[in-house]
Amino acid sequence: MGNGTRVKWGNWPQDLNNATPIRVSHTYAVSGTLGVPSFGNNYLPPFFIPVTGKASLVAIVAKVRSGSCVVDIYLNGSTSVTSTSGLTSLSITTTGTTWSASPQIGITNSNNLAPVITSVSSADGLTLSFYFDITP
Repeated sequence: MGNGTRVKWGNWPQDLNNATPIRVSHTYAVSGTLGVPSFGNNYLPPFFIPVTGKASLVAIVAKVRSGSCVVDIYLNGSTSVTSTSGLTSLSITTTGTTWSASPQIGITNSNNLAPVITSVSSADGLTLSFYFDITP
């Protein structure tokens, strides 16, 4: 047994109303030449976010191995929410860049996010990470 706080079975040892968020990420790693999606080619599929507490998309970090590209972030098939938080027309280069969502985007259970490449300039080797703060 550890030296942690003893609690009754089934109770959390901390006050959940004042819990510290846990930062988690989801990363796309695309090897090879990048292209603008066309009829299912160069398509980066969305991912679903299982949430049982409170979650927010707080930042995106991305870079390419060579060249550059521009990416829009879609939430549930639309940019209407992500555009107000500054997460559209992200210019990705060989220098890693972080974009903070301002305001942060609230995520509910089974929302889906997808990066959509809108233009490329001899780009390959994309790494793109979504950072979430989740409070149980």
